[in-house]
Amino acid sequence: MTKLLLKSLIASILFSLPLPGLIFKEGLTPSFIAFLISFLGCLLSFYSLKNCQSWDRVKVLTIFLVSHYLLTYYWVTLPIEEFKGISSPWSHLMGIAFFVFNFSHYYLLTLVFHATRRYHHRFSEFELSVIVGLLTALADNYYPQILTLQIGNIISMLPHSEKLLSLGGTPFITFLIVLICLVTLSIKDLRLKVLTLASFFILIITLGQFLELHEKNKYTQSTIRKLPVVLVQPNVPNLQKIVSEKGHRKALKQIVQTLIHLSKNEKGILFWPETAIPFAIPFNEISPGPEQSMLFQKILKVRPDLISGVFLKEKGDDKATNSLFVWSNKKVQRYDKGILKPFAEEFPIQSLSLYMKEWFGIEYELKRGVNQNLLDIRGVKFLGLICYESLKPSYIRDLLNKFQYDSPQFILNIANDGWFRNTSEPSMHFFMNRVRALEFSLPVIRVANTGVTGIIYPDSSKPVTLPRLVPSALTHELLILPREKSLYQEMGFLSTLIFSVFLLTVSRLIKFVYLLQYHKKL
Repeated sequence: MTKLLLKSLIASILFSLPLPGLIFKEGLTPSFIAFLISFLGCLLSFYSLKNCQSWDRVKVLTIFLVSHYLLTYYWVTLPIEEFKGISSPWSHLMGIAFFVFNFSHYYLLTLVFHATRRYHHRFSEFELSVIVGLLTALADNYYPQILTLQIGNIISMLPHSEKLLSLGGTPFITFLIVLICLVTLSIKDLRLKVLTLASFFILIITLGQFLELHEKNKYTQSTIRKLPVVLVQPNVPNLQKIVSEKGHRKALKQIVQTLIHLSKNEKGILFWPETAIPFAIPFNEISPGPEQSMLFQKILKVRPDLISGVFLKEKGDDKATNSLFVWSNKKVQRYDKGILKPFAEEFPIQSLSLYMKEWFGIEYELKRGVNQNLLDIRGVKFLGLICYESLKPSYIRDLLNKFQYDSPQFILNIANDGWFRNTSEPSMHFFMNRVRALEFSLPVIRVANTGVTGIIYPDSSKPVTLPRLVPSALTHELLILPREKSLYQEMGFLSTLIFSVFLLTVSRLIKFVYLLQYHKKL
């Protein structure tokens, strides 16, 4: 058992090292070596799970998760340390508990392995591998993609293969990787193992190149429109934002001055990050008209086209919405955050909510907004997302299909990752936006308070980014490309389900033909 625990530890290190924030700063450069390291981590982790029993599997998986946390998710504890002064090891113990809770769906793997062992006489080894892969992908599909632990995300590190995400999203790739890991482990001959893995890699890269070529052939210079954009990264400390939330005008004035200073000399549509204006205001004070506040009159004089995050709190309401606004052509459009981060922005128990609000010094609570609208800037439709929402591909897919006749041309993700300073978290969040661009074949603009701010295209071109923790602005001509709905947007998890059922059917047919021939010989 000790050897299996050690192998699980090594598996976690191998899986985590190539992820963004560690060996590769942003984790955005495709590399076969990086993919191979993470893939070997997957292979070793499934070897450990497959070769132990019942509660030993829980131990093996816990070692994997805790090690992964210490390598990449250590930033979870920073707000606790910064705002409450709870230092390590207590802050890390709270962080580990939070992390393991958030990835509790992976413990379903222990039940899956137990069930497949019990019914091994009814299925072939290949069929059991398909079933385990399908159930793992199902868990990934219906659980929030809290950054990079989902196995399928590592495909974006394999050159020419990231376009496979458009076929079935991360769950589809998770299914493929789990399947090939288990099939490889079931083969006893070493040469055949190597041949199986080599065939898998060749097939994945070839299919990815085909999809990539098909994508590039759709684009011609005559069909590309350019939209001038200015992404502003103010790098405002979160403590200053919290002080301004509590009504300190000097702190708010400094924030507004920083935003205006970074914006006024740039030409293009202004994009400001989540809660760039960090105090709650009524809607009528930001909409055009005689009641518009002096603050917004001053801001909109800098640039008539502005997109920004704002807290919105109507009079008499005890909760605010985290909203995104578009000011253009003397009109205002609004999008409200529809998914709040569990145990950070909303709590399942009201008394716990009030306690956490007081504990962290939060000035007001948030509520889910009701305005999930498609937005428009200079005649270009786009989908707005606020921070955590970009980690929910099923939510994005539902919104895109809801507005399919309006044909959104890009996705905007505004965020404030300043809570986590210069750790791996901003890189990981940006990495996940890249996965969204590939899944839905849409450019993604990400505007963050402290970084990573940048633009990601779905055609495998290198993203344009700003350096982190630096007040700066990025001027870029966004390419509005012709787009077809991806298969993942059309079918969601159904594409993975159909493919797995197809493999099971083929397996059964081969077994049936083999038995038929065997009986004929008798």
